[in-house]
Amino acid sequence: MRKLRPTLTLISLCLMGSLIGCDNKDTPKEPQTYVQSIAASNTPEEKATFFNAANGVEVKVTYYYKGDVVLRQDVDNKMTYASAGVSNKEEAQRRFEQISDAYKNTAGVTETINYQDDYVTENITVDYTKANISELCKLPGTSLTDCNAQYLSMLLSEKMVLKQGFKKQE
Repeated sequence: MRKLRPTLTLISLCLMGSLIGCDNKDTPKEPQTYVQSIAASNTPEEKATFFNAANGVEVKVTYYYKGDVVLRQDVDNKMTYASAGVSNKEEAQRRFEQISDAYKNTAGVTETINYQDDYVTENITVDYTKANISELCKLPGTSLTDCNAQYLSMLLSEKMVLKQGFKKQE
């Protein structure tokens, strides 16, 4: 499972932020999180994609953000069975089943896994307008610096993935 950790830690990076309240006028509304209020703003959405390949693992991370606030993160992984420490599709399915179940039960997170003859592909999407950072902290393989943060910082995320050897794609 140790080789799987770098892949899984990508869904959550350096976090920081604060929660803002709802816009209470005369009609009560559901409270909005800081990320939801940024998502609803007129600020244009931007996109940044990073790629890394090493030791039989290819990872592409795409961030969708406004200002410094990440709204959504897509992670596409391709991993050989050898790099995952398994010898075939069946072993890989047994190993990843428990991890996949944790993702399926986390609000704002979707994951799909496709097993091929010699490798597995995985797509993880985190919708930060729906996800709770403290819940993301509980996912297997994640490594968060602040489980109480209210948003994922694009600036800090970019610095972290570049430091990990990712290259920004234009």
